[in-house]
Amino acid sequence: MSALSTNNNLFSGFIYNCDHVLLSYNCNSCSFLFGCSGLKNQKYCIFNTQYTPADYEKTVDRIIDHLHTTGERGEFFNSQIAFFGYNETVAQDYMPLTKEEAVNKGFKRSDYEEPFPQVATLLQASELPDIQHVKNDILQQAIVCEVTGKPFRVIQQELDFYRAHNIPLPKRHPEQRYTDRM
Repeated sequence: MSALSTNNNLFSGFIYNCDHVLLSYNCNSCSFLFGCSGLKNQKYCIFNTQYTPADYEKTVDRIIDHLHTTGERGEFFNSQIAFFGYNETVAQDYMPLTKEEAVNKGFKRSDYEEPFPQVATLLQASELPDIQHVKNDILQQAIVCEVTGKPFRVIQQELDFYRAHNIPLPKRHPEQRYTDRM
């Protein structure tokens, strides 16, 4: 994580000009923080609430003792507080898990599927013409991915780019293209 002119900062990220910071994120010119986020020019704060110096020390010690007692100290935050499903994060790109594996490990999982494009015609990827012969009506059609079978659409700017650079239309869904690059 990024840090600039800092001292005694542990398990924190994007901490600038701060001293004595624990488990905090994105704080600037602060001292004695625990579990804080987005603070500037603050001292003796726990979870973004300011304390007296004596109460700060006592409360932080109590929290750390509790974390140690429950076995949570030194562990990552519980995955159940994550905003996104495992399959919606870059973790899936670098450490892929099946749905069952993710759920068994306690991760959230998103079952969101893109809505089916509202088009009259579906084109098979194998039936796509050369870019010189593509007509503008392709914009009202969907192409069926040659790998996943998921339909996808081409937008005007994309079509203009392909034509200007003499690039064939894609035959794979954008998510499949991303997976191929990974």
